[in-house]
Amino acid sequence: MVAEGATIVTQKNNQAFFEKALNTPRTLLSDTLAKSPKKARVEPVAEKKVYSDGTRTVEMYHIYPAPHSNGLLIAFIPKEKILFQGDFSLPAEGQPANDHIKALVPALEKLNLDFDRYLPVHATPTPQTKADLWKAVGK
Repeated sequence: MVAEGATIVTQKNNQAFFEKALNTPRTLLSDTLAKSPKKARVEPVAEKKVYSDGTRTVEMYHIYPAPHSNGLLIAFIPKEKILFQGDFSLPAEGQPANDHIKALVPALEKLNLDFDRYLPVHATPTPQTKADLWKAVGK
């Protein structure tokens, strides 16, 4: 993605890591970035950042504390009422919520985001909703 000119959007806690990792000389012969070296553009998000093209809006939020990382972001698309996340998978039916879900819910309650659809980065066989998330933590 860096070789194609994409900007890496990440929580500010991750900025130094990405800048160092992505701007280090490449050593793989077939690596696209090695063939066309470009400096990585890393855009940090502190607690919240809003992107809009005038039609659609995407809001990025820092979720903490979280057991896996102190630099996790979620994306909220208000018009469509979608919450997208990459590290907070809902448990299988009848299984307890993991520590990630238990950390996410209080952060979402504090943010008070109006979402209906809960969209994980890992595809699920059926659509997930805010009600499914709340049910996973007994709310």
